[in-house]
Amino acid sequence: DLKGLMGDNFQNVQVILSNLVTSKYDKVPDQIRIIHAHALELSKRPPDFVKSDGDKRMFTNYAYQLESSTANMLTVLDVLILHDRTPVEPGKLNIDYLRVVAASQFGQIVTTCVLCHNQFRRHPLN
Repeated sequence: DLKGLMGDNFQNVQVILSNLVTSKYDKVPDQIRIIHAHALELSKRPPDFVKSDGDKRMFTNYAYQLESSTANMLTVLDVLILHDRTPVEPGKLNIDYLRVVAASQFGQIVTTCVLCHNQFRRHPLN
């Protein structure tokens, strides 16, 4: 159900953030795949409380946006993980654009969650 999907996603967001901050990128793809699968499911069937055609389009758009952001993040993570396994200068901290891109994609994922939640679930889930 929707509440179960969102609960799982919320827990994953906290774990993903921790792994991004500590550069444990190899642990992130499985967590992102869960959110991606949920986005695919949400795009197929808006919940019953989304009534009007306009709201259904908006909800589906948020689901597609979440699907796109998670797919993009998975692509970036694949390259970043490969890059980190073969550092150019061992022992030197490699800071490059991939880390920023991964963080940006994560920000888009969280932003999409907040936008949708604020639009459709203005009251806390119990």
